[in-house]
Amino acid sequence: MTSRNGARGAVTFWIWAVVVVAVVLAVGFAYTVFFK
Repeated sequence: MTSRNGARGAVTFWIWAVVVVAVVLAVGFAYTVFFK
């Protein structure tokens, strides 16, 4: 694995991490609003 591919994989990993966190927060917010 070259450093370029490694960096690309790291960026992809962080993008997926941000997406997952955003979805989890959105779901938690929805539960808080609709099931208060």
